[in-house]
Amino acid sequence: MVFADADADADADAGAGTVAAGSWGLVPAGVVGTGRWSHVTLRRIMLTLCNLWVLRYRGEASPWKGSSMSAALSDDLQKIIDDTPVFATVATVQPDGRPQLSVTWLGRDGDDLLISTTVGRRKEKNLRRDPRITVMINPHNAPYTYAEVRGTATLTTEGGQDLINELSRKYTGKDYADFNPASAEDAERVVVRVTPDKVVGSL
Repeated sequence: MVFADADADADADAGAGTVAAGSWGLVPAGVVGTGRWSHVTLRRIMLTLCNLWVLRYRGEASPWKGSSMSAALSDDLQKIIDDTPVFATVATVQPDGRPQLSVTWLGRDGDDLLISTTVGRRKEKNLRRDPRITVMINPHNAPYTYAEVRGTATLTTEGGQDLINELSRKYTGKDYADFNPASAEDAERVVVRVTPDKVVGSL
């Protein structure tokens, strides 16, 4: 459902200043019809806000989505991810709204975090339903140092096997099939790409 300004032309023909703008809470009363604001202008503002609310409710993209900016990872955090086998705790949202946590290996591509999972795993199902995700990075040798990365996940099977092998070599020194021979029975690998919206903590 999208709201349309069906009466805009009729309002324009009728002239501005027929409604007290102060009752809308947008501009002081008396400004309507002064040339700075009009009944039509205020109506269009309200319709735009209503349409944006509908898009948000449906989970669709805002028409200004391209102007938003993701958060950046600090140099220290990038170095820890790149140079150490730091584990991450990943939080996704269960169907009933409760958090679901799992400990994972972690890589990155620029400011995006990369996590590997398989089709059918709980976090994969959660993220396909609700892409909100939080990743906690807490080096084992610096327990009071951490970063919490809140963001949005996108999932793809493309490059899934390459990523798990890259991560396995980083954390174990072996290809994943050598580290975990039982993985031959695993479902298809999925790359979870986390684009940060906010990064908080001491890293």
